[in-house]
Amino acid sequence: MARLVTVSTSTSNGLAGGHVVPMDIHTDQNIHVGIAPVSGAPTINVQFTFQNPLENGANPSTFTWFPVTALTSVSTTIAALVTVPVHALRVVQNDVGDARVFILQGSLTTG
Repeated sequence: MARLVTVSTSTSNGLAGGHVVPMDIHTDQNIHVGIAPVSGAPTINVQFTFQNPLENGANPSTFTWFPVTALTSVSTTIAALVTVPVHALRVVQNDVGDARVFILQGSLTTG
């Protein structure tokens, strides 16, 4: 079963960060990520962590975050696939503007 999360980012001062999206480690680890700038000139970075943000007492701001190489310093519409088994993704926006980031975990199947 697939799960879609949409993250909207917006900033007028040049930095909007830390939208943490937990992933289900017990399901398909094919995570599809699409970025669509809406207005302005936002630069988006998508990062992942092996640490669990849902763990009791977890503080994602202290986690080690790794860049999704294909989704680093993105300023145009793009999509990429994350196949590493991760606990969470984080969306960080630099520069002024608005963007939407679509995160789909799993695959869409019929019948």
